[in-house]
Amino acid sequence: MACRRSRNWLGDRRVPRWLTKSAASSAPASVGRSTSHARSAATAGAPTGRLRRLLPLPSTCAVAAVPSGKSIQPRDAPFSPTLAEALAKMRFEITYCRTCHSISDAEECGICANKLRDHSLVCVVSDVRDVIAIENTGQYKGVYHVLGGVISPIEGIGPSDLHIDSLVERASAEESEVREIILAISPTMEGDTTAFYLSRRLRDLSNVHISTIARGIPMGGELEYADEITLGRSIVDRLRQAR
Repeated sequence: MACRRSRNWLGDRRVPRWLTKSAASSAPASVGRSTSHARSAATAGAPTGRLRRLLPLPSTCAVAAVPSGKSIQPRDAPFSPTLAEALAKMRFEITYCRTCHSISDAEECGICANKLRDHSLVCVVSDVRDVIAIENTGQYKGVYHVLGGVISPIEGIGPSDLHIDSLVERASAEESEVREIILAISPTMEGDTTAFYLSRRLRDLSNVHISTIARGIPMGGELEYADEITLGRSIVDRLRQAR
């Protein structure tokens, strides 16, 4: 669409030609303003200098009308190479932990390499984002095992596509320190299927206790708005108050 410069309060903004024509045609014929008088009236009070530089960027038409040989330079040009190097480093140097399959910049992530963590307690999650969510609570001091998804026949994801065999080997090894495995998987149909499959695979480990995260009414929730399954599990798995 053809654009031309219009000296109004928008400063360097471009106004479509059809808009200026429609505005001119809608003006009463009895008004006998000259072209110079109308232009001076439109530019009355137009921002100049520093105030004009604070206005929004020009429209697409104005950017397209930049003369050839000139370009819009970013303000923080030295920052661009640093950002590019960081993205390239993340792309080629970020890998997966050989123990828990979480993202890491080394063969073993910082959680698995930390000797202060309780390595006898393993929390099984489906995704790396679940690790971040649990770590943000500050209540868990064990280690993790990331499955890389959940069993979903509709999407064609089976047990062989997940890191389940490595979990069984990790818990059944002779030098293993694992004493409890917490199944912290989302309570969806696919998540419950995955948790049930894991419990069947791990039930032969006599020295390892299998548990799941508690499910119930969230903090600040109302009982009348809770679904029947959540409310029922809250009653069945109720906690006894200490005397």
